[in-house]
Amino acid sequence: LSYFIPYRLASWNPMTNSGNPTRSQPIIDLIKAVKKKEVRKQGKATSAVRPLEAEEFASTLNLLRKYPDILRRFQMPALCTFQFHMIGRIDDCCKFLKENLTSNRRFPFTLAAKLCWSKNVKEEREAPKQVLIGSMSTIYCVLLTLAVHLETSIESSVSQTSRFVFDIQTDSPKNAKNRAYRILRDDVWAKSEFEKVVTGLIGTHSLRKYPSTHARRNGCSRDDIDFRGRWKRHTRQVDTYIDVELPYPDAKVAAALCIGGACKYVIKESNGVSDSWLLQYVVPNICTEYARDVALVLAPPLLWAVFEPTLQGYLPQSLTRRIKAAYEIIYPLQQNIDNNNPVERRLIVVNGSEAQVYIDEVGADVEAAVDNSVAAGGTTKTTTTGEGRGGQQARAAGHSRNEILGLYS
Repeated sequence: LSYFIPYRLASWNPMTNSGNPTRSQPIIDLIKAVKKKEVRKQGKATSAVRPLEAEEFASTLNLLRKYPDILRRFQMPALCTFQFHMIGRIDDCCKFLKENLTSNRRFPFTLAAKLCWSKNVKEEREAPKQVLIGSMSTIYCVLLTLAVHLETSIESSVSQTSRFVFDIQTDSPKNAKNRAYRILRDDVWAKSEFEKVVTGLIGTHSLRKYPSTHARRNGCSRDDIDFRGRWKRHTRQVDTYIDVELPYPDAKVAAALCIGGACKYVIKESNGVSDSWLLQYVVPNICTEYARDVALVLAPPLLWAVFEPTLQGYLPQSLTRRIKAAYEIIYPLQQNIDNNNPVERRLIVVNGSEAQVYIDEVGADVEAAVDNSVAAGGTTKTTTTGEGRGGQQARAAGHSRNEILGLYS
């Protein structure tokens, strides 16, 4: 009702019976009473959707992967994992422009994404670049699903004319959002194979509620989740003066959303795989639409998937044959090529110090190198993070550790 009133911000004046009637006290009391009846299950059943559970999200991705067409098999899982990793709305993700998928100069094994068309983005500073990190879980890894989707879609000439990363084989973001919703509703959630863990309505907004809840359960603060999800933050004057780029809070939530742990894909040494070989044989189609640095980040996950036993039969046979044939040429002495994956995944951990974000490998044999590096500078390594000499030593150790791991470009 208030939508059609010219002066919607005006309150209701009971003396003159003028203003916005929806802001009158009797109407406000009635709305409160209705909400109370609803929560007590004394009125109409709620129409609000609930968050997906972890088992339901995994079931959604697994059911999509069983379809033979590239839209449901590759593009829809990529859209779902991207929406999960970005804590995004499905219509915002369908408006994700190709030009806004870029490399991350500081951490070259990650990507950066910028959702400029998000609902709450009203100005440039509200659309920061946000990090995309690989995950140890094959179905949750946003880098892996993006690599498979982009290489297969571009090769089939389905997405070459589109400006958007997820066009869902339509001509506009609005149609893409509607088609994506119908696919999830009719081809996944309505199927008997999909089992609900708890009762309640689910929809595309459930895909945003799930990562928000998961990040909060992992100890991320509400402010950090707000930043990752690009929710409205201009509620206090200080928000005007805080820079839009906040690498550590963003990376911390992104890492918390990496199921199984955050990871980096590393090409094994002495196997003959070079950057030019990756661009020519692994991601030749991605190179035609995206920058070279972006293709080099997506190539190792795709190469890893080709040789991963648990993913055999999932990727297109033409893609698998092309890459394996090229690999046999540069590594012909390997007798059992299927059991020799040229890529390994390494667990990483995100931490911050002195307004900087650091990403370290977990279990990597770098402690001795860090100790030697710090000792060479006349400083003793310490784990203290406070101010003074201890804090300076910890920051020097962290900086040296990242240089040793090659995390600076």
